[in-house]
Amino acid sequence: PAPNPKPGGARGCSRQLCRRNAASVWPGSADKKRAQGRVLTRRSLPVLRRDVARQAKADSEGLQLRLQELEQELEAAREDKRDIYEGGSELVGVQGTPAVCRQESQQAREESQRALGEKDRSLTELQAKIDTMKTEYEQILHGSLDGVLAKLASAKLRWEREATAIHMENKERLRDFGLNPLEM
Repeated sequence: PAPNPKPGGARGCSRQLCRRNAASVWPGSADKKRAQGRVLTRRSLPVLRRDVARQAKADSEGLQLRLQELEQELEAAREDKRDIYEGGSELVGVQGTPAVCRQESQQAREESQRALGEKDRSLTELQAKIDTMKTEYEQILHGSLDGVLAKLASAKLRWEREATAIHMENKERLRDFGLNPLEM
């Protein structure tokens, strides 16, 4: 901080000192150039988030398609199971003894049950992955929105400070010409 130029503890600055301080805030200063370097890296963050969100959406769509395929296969297996139960009496007459047919029918039922169990497990796993991806999407979205809100708040404060500085500078110029800024 600059030494206090006014007696009595009031803080103020000479025009020359204020201009030097203002020059470090205004465009073209070294501070602004360093800030622009940081902005470029901050600008790449939303691009990365967008790319991750696109990839996650594509993965989600692929999983949804796979889920539909598995559901169709499951339905086909259930229809096969119904056909096996309904066609059991026909097999007895065609293939021979009822004991052989019962054994074949039992094996077919066990195989069908095992296939249904595997497909149900696959569906459950895919649904869990979809739920996880939805949660991740929400987190990405909320994080992005929070970042945007923080940037807007920061920009608003900066704009208000700049507007106040310009206003004060214009008042000072009016006083230099002997005009009262309150009368205008």
